[in-house]
Formats: sequence, C-alpha cells, structure tokens
Amino acid sequence: MTNYIGDLLLDIVSISTNRSIDEFDQNKIEAIAHSIVNLRGVIDPVIVRKIGCRADGEEEYELVDGHLQYFSAKRAMEIDPKLEMIRAFVIEKDQDALFQQQIELLRSPNTAVAPLTTSAQASIDYQRLRNELESLLNGKLAELVRTIRGELTNFKVELISLVNPPSAEKTPIPKKSKQTKAKITAQEFIDLVNDLSEQELSDKLKSYRSSDKFLPNLIKHRPFTSIADMTDRVTHFTKHTWYTIRQNWHG
Repeated sequence: MTNYIGDLLLDIVSISTNRSIDEFDQNKIEAIAHSIVNLRGVIDPVIVRKIGCRADGEEEYELVDGHLQYFSAKRAMEIDPKLEMIRAFVIEKDQDALFQQQIELLRSPNTAVAPLTTSAQASIDYQRLRNELESLLNGKLAELVRTIRGELTNFKVELISLVNPPSAEKTPIPKKSKQTKAKITAQEFIDLVNDLSEQELSDKLKSYRSSDKFLPNLIKHRPFTSIADMTDRVTHFTKHTWYTIRQNWHG
C-alpha cells in the first residue's frame, strides 16, 4: 500500500522539468502570472513526483503535469519574490498509472465511462485478444502461403516453357498397310482389252516399258479370245509380258 502524500506547498525552485517555457503562449503565461500575483497563489495545483534530495537536504521534485501553472508561477515570483511557493500534488513513483487514469477521466468529454477492469479480467481479455489475433494471422498467413506457392508453380511452368519450348506435335503418318495386290485373271484382262477405249487402254498400260511396242498392235487386232491368241497375233507381246502385266496390274 503506497503512502498518500497529497497537496503540499513547495518551493518553486525545488521543482524541475525538461520542457521549455518557449513551448507555451508567452502572453497567456504573462496574464496568468499577474492573476497569481493578484490572488496570491495558484488555484490549480501542479502534479510532481519526488526524485531525491539535494546536498543541503532539501527535497527535489520532477514536474509531471501542470506546466502552464508552473511557468506562470515562476514568472509571478519574478514579479513578486514573496510568491516563492506553489501548490503541488505529490505522487509516489508507483502511482503513475492511477494519476494518468484520473487525468484522462477529468479531461475527457462528458460521456459514459466503462467500468473499471480488474487485473484478472484484464489478463483474460488480453489472452482472448492475443488468441484472436494469432488465429487471424495464422489464417491469413496460410492463405498467403498457398497463394505464393500457386504463383511459384505457375511461374515455374512458364519458365520451363520459355527455356524448352514444346515442339510442334507431329501427326503420325499412318504406315501404308501392305495389301496384296489382286492379280487380274486372264479372262478379265482379255475382256478389258476388248472393251476399253484406246485412251483408257493406253492409260492402263503406259507404265510398262515395252507398251509402246505392242500397244498399237494390241488395239489393231482386237478382239482376242485368249492370252495365247494375243501372243500369236501381237508383235512384242509374249507370255513374259503378260506375266509382268498380271503381277503389277493396279486395277
């Protein structure tokens, strides 16, 4: 339990601050100083914290709040040296949190204030908030990791395609099936020779090297009754010629 010190009259010179008077409106300080001289004191005490003692045993204080009053009181002391004392509320070192809480409540707008939170309730609220934040961060991080992995995979695929562009797909050329050519019979050949026009017969037989030798006679002596009849009446048409034609006949 901290000791209560409360409102005291302190020597202004025993109070110090790290703030400068130049931070404040000089005209306002001058006006307040004259008001302090007229009233013979500061009606609103400053807030100080004890910081130690000087070599002569005098206590020293650090200004916590009330800088405008403090600088105005120092100016009033310059006007009237008898005004060397100032009202001050002294707080202990461990009372900073309570002091800040009261200052905020006094200086906040006139609105409803939430009930005070106990240390146990504050610990529970802190833990719940921490758990919610961790859960949220974990979910976001997991989603971010999945997104990054997907982007890296897409980038890898694109990079591979740039380094090694896919070759154009070649349509396989179907292999020619080995089909056994139908051999023309002797009678079929005789019928074709007898029935085809000269041009058609010439087109059919022009692939044979010796056709120009026997083809005119073949056309001239039509019709024929047999292969033997052809070999007898057609010059340069032999059984070997008939055999070659039969083997290579393409229909």
